[in-house]
Amino acid sequence: KNSYTALVAVTINQPILNASAFPLYAESKRLLEAQTAQSTDDKRQLAFDAARAFFIALSSEAVLAAANTRLDTAKANLADTHERVLGKYVSTNDETRATIDLANALHEVANDKGAVQVAYVALAYVINAPVPAKLETPTVLLDAGRAPLPRADALVRLALSRRPDLVARQKAGLAAHDFAAEPLFRLV
Repeated sequence: KNSYTALVAVTINQPILNASAFPLYAESKRLLEAQTAQSTDDKRQLAFDAARAFFIALSSEAVLAAANTRLDTAKANLADTHERVLGKYVSTNDETRATIDLANALHEVANDKGAVQVAYVALAYVINAPVPAKLETPTVLLDAGRAPLPRADALVRLALSRRPDLVARQKAGLAAHDFAAEPLFRLV
């Protein structure tokens, strides 16, 4: 006869209270708040980049318009100088000088056209959408920029309350304090 004797011992170890979980939970909440604020700040930075690219494109258009005006002036100057040369009022050196001015104006227009195209490509890249052929000047925004500035201390208070990057850093610092308190809670 075979006899089997079985001894079964089951041990279950379940803590009733895990005190170190409380600071870890607080840390996780603060890290989530920090990441949310950082994501908001990333969107804010993208908006500033889009505005910067928009104003670069707008100013490039204005520079091109000025270069086209200079080109028209150079063409008119060359035509006028040519008529004076035919009337023997000025020498051919003056006509050569006017021709060089026209060539410089043409060169400047070509460079400025390239700068406008680069600015439009950069703007399209930042906003991730096609850019219209002609940009509208934001007169309301430009007029608001001419308004007098508030006092410096009011601006600092406003910036501290609205800057999500500062909130993110503050929450990350508080999360670090929570994490540092965790080892003491293991003693419980």
